[in-house]
Amino acid sequence: AKFASELRKLRSDVEVVVVHIKPSFRESILAELRELATPRLQIGVPGRDYEF
Repeated sequence: AKFASELRKLRSDVEVVVVHIKPSFRESILAELRELATPRLQIGVPGRDYEF
């Protein structure tokens, strides 16, 4: 709920990459993020470099 409310504060054209997900909570966090059904939300790939 907190993440969703913070996400709404950003402009709609801002893409969001979620990183540093704790491995022990990864599946439950991914399920919660999928429920948001936000196309601008990306799940970061471990080991991949991102440039902003």
